[in-house]
Amino acid sequence: MSHDEAAEQIRWNAIWNVIILVVMAILLLPLRRWGLLWEFTRAFAVLWGVLLLASWLMMLAQHRLRVEDDPPSDAYLLSNAAVGVVLLVTWGGYTALLVRASATGAPLWVAILLHVAGVLAAHAAFSAVCAIYMGSFYRMINLGSAVGSFALFAAWPAAARALFGGLT
Repeated sequence: MSHDEAAEQIRWNAIWNVIILVVMAILLLPLRRWGLLWEFTRAFAVLWGVLLLASWLMMLAQHRLRVEDDPPSDAYLLSNAAVGVVLLVTWGGYTALLVRASATGAPLWVAILLHVAGVLAAHAAFSAVCAIYMGSFYRMINLGSAVGSFALFAAWPAAARALFGGLT
């Protein structure tokens, strides 16, 4: 893939993240959850920064260690997949904690809508990671990591607090 194609992929996935934030605004603002929307917006900015930095550092490490990328070796595929999984599991725990804090004491229908926003955020994080790691191998692993980690940590908040409580 050329540099221009990669930049185009990143651009479109960043636009998709903005669209998701607009949908989340439409969902959250009538519920008076400005703080949650702000936290998601801030978290997306941090996610993109960390994603770009982590992928660049991984690329440098792979180059330094002479990991084969053409054709891709197992080490290349697995190390790239590990970057995506770590980012998405961290994202899932963080967003589950945000949603849980916002849903505390809310009526059931509001809590359900807040969790829908969390699933949207998980999908947007998945698309951000897929902007860098585009192959079907990565997509399969990253989709499960994004949605699965949010669902796991939403159902088991004690684990999310133990692992990611310092982020909130």
